[in-house]
Amino acid sequence: MTVTEMLSRDRVNGFLRADGRRVMNGAGEPILLSGWGLGNWLLCEGYMWRAGRRADRPRRIEAVVRELAGSDYAASFWPRFRKNYIRREDILRMAELGYNSVRVPMNWRVFMADEPGITFLEDGFRLIDDLLDWCEEAKVYAFLDLHGAPGGQTGSNIDDCIDDFPRLFTDADSYEKCIALGERFVKRFLRDCLN
Repeated sequence: MTVTEMLSRDRVNGFLRADGRRVMNGAGEPILLSGWGLGNWLLCEGYMWRAGRRADRPRRIEAVVRELAGSDYAASFWPRFRKNYIRREDILRMAELGYNSVRVPMNWRVFMADEPGITFLEDGFRLIDDLLDWCEEAKVYAFLDLHGAPGGQTGSNIDDCIDDFPRLFTDADSYEKCIALGERFVKRFLRDCLN
């Protein structure tokens, strides 16, 4: 099968799985993925903002916006930013251009309150609901990537850790949040697989 044939087949056919070094669709056919990363949407990355170490990760970017524009503006800015950064038209255009997948780096704080205990934030889940609806309409695969896990999983700026240490592995609250978030994602976004 040629690359052109692999790209021209129906865009989405069930869930993907690995078979050795190949990616197979739900019909057991090999598929070649081509797509976009939706970086900076649900996990702002400092290098995209070009603000240096002062704003090298989401929590520092948020602090700079709050410092420069005030708390009230910052509180209204982030929901508007997320609502408008990626829209239905963008996903449809990606499909129109021949792409068949999108990868969505996500920060846990879009889905949970940054406080002790488990408090889910419905607005974040609705963003993913909308995205998955658009992807289904466009026949595009979506890869949900918890790029910034509670407490940080790498100790790097890209995971939004507070102090360059992967607290996910040492902090009980971060660990419990991550498990709860994973369970919520499975129940909400993979419900069809559970039946």
